Amino acid sequence: MQANREPKYGAVVLVDTHTHAVSADTDRFPQRPTAFANGAWWQGDDCSFERLRDEVAASSVDRVILVQAAGAYGDDNSYLDDSLQTSESGFSGVGIIDPFSRPGTSPNQRVRELAEQHRIGGLRLFYIPQPDTSWLGEAPGDELIDTCAELDLAVSVCCQPPAFDELASQLARRPDVPFALDHCGFADFTGDSPYLAAEPLWNLSDYPNLVVKLTPTLVRLNDANPSALVGELVANFGADRIIWGSDWPQHREVDEHGQQLTYAQQVDLIQSWITDLDPQQKQAIAGDNAQRLWPQLFTNLGAP
Repeated sequence: MQANREPKYGAVVLVDTHTHAVSADTDRFPQRPTAFANGAWWQGDDCSFERLRDEVAASSVDRVILVQAAGAYGDDNSYLDDSLQTSESGFSGVGIIDPFSRPGTSPNQRVRELAEQHRIGGLRLFYIPQPDTSWLGEAPGDELIDTCAELDLAVSVCCQPPAFDELASQLARRPDVPFALDHCGFADFTGDSPYLAAEPLWNLSDYPNLVVKLTPTLVRLNDANPSALVGELVANFGADRIIWGSDWPQHREVDEHGQQLTYAQQVDLIQSWITDLDPQQKQAIAGDNAQRLWPQLFTNLGAP
């Protein structure tokens, strides 16, 4: 998006793998709000795709993945698709399919229809809160993941530690499929390094097809030292298995005066967490891993 700019933080390409958008037009895009702990974060502010697009244009970010806003829309991906249809190059999308939300319809067929939409190149298996009837590690999860593999769609998983065993079963069943764990699975990073309470996450590092996503949401929930957290993630997973996301505008950091950071400032803050790494590690986390793991997400995007 930012042609011929000077690299920031040693990164030639910056790829934000986790943003959201919610329209103010509830007639065209009715909301299906779900009660989550962070509430209706989109209310009282402009969380539209147009705002995100403008904020990104003023930043150092080259490419962006727009993730379906589950809290506002559930698995109705209409606004996600509309946003991507009207955007310039540089954006791609990750949708959500709930295998039980529409009885009588085939979840796999819905995945196929989703994949046909412009610039939607990935599927998010949204597993929060963990359902009473497990499906991530069961046949419905198998079918969704197998369909994604057939269609060359990226697979993201949003779950918490109680579901790590189900995730591990899929990582072992499909070692050929790359998985991304959103927000590092909300692992427990309270206390100091080496974060012994995060052992369930560290155990997942045994599966080479898993990458973990570093976000400010994860840091803030644990009141963690970002640089120390990055150091432990690198020590356990390696820099080539870490990606980052701003979680904009669902999560916005504030400055020393309590003012919300702009998108560009939030991106700069996140990139500052990896400045202690060597240049190759920084570039891997900043952008290379996203492109290497899921090249289909960027097939239709021009060079940065």
